[in-house]
Amino acid sequence: MDSKKFLAYEYGKGLGSYNHATDVFKYALVSNTFASLDAHASQMRLSDLSVIGSAGAYVSGTTIANTDWTQGADSVALDGDDFSIAADSGNPQNACCLVIYNDTSTNKDVLCAWDITQDGATPYDLRAGLVWTVNAAGLVSVAVNA
Repeated sequence: MDSKKFLAYEYGKGLGSYNHATDVFKYALVSNTFASLDAHASQMRLSDLSVIGSAGAYVSGTTIANTDWTQGADSVALDGDDFSIAADSGNPQNACCLVIYNDTSTNKDVLCAWDITQDGATPYDLRAGLVWTVNAAGLVSVAVNA
C-alpha cells in the first residue's frame, strides 16, 4: 500500500505549529486518487480534498484513539490505535485514499495519505468494511541519522 507524507506538514512541525503530545488526530476517506495528491504542495488542508461524507457505518473525521508522539533509538513517530469501519451496505463505494489530519490545527492540516485502491484508480468499496492496522513503527515516522 503506497503512502506519502506532506512536505507542508513537516514544514509546520519545524515552525512549531503543532503539539503532537496534545493535538487530536483524525482520519477521513477521500475520493482523490493517490497520484493526484501532491506531497510537495505548499499546503495540504482537509478542505483541499474531496472528503467523503459519513454514510452507513463510516463516520468521516473519526478520532484516532490513544495517539502519542514517541521517540525511538533512531526515529520519532506518531502512533495510535488500530481502527475499523464495520461492514454496512450503506458504506461509501468511492474511497481512493485514507488521510490523517491534525484536527487541532486551524486549517485541519493533512499529515499523510495512503492509497487504498487495488490499482491506483479504482475506488475501494467499503460495503465489506475496513480494518486498519497501524504499522509497528507508528502512523507516521521520521528517521533521524538512519
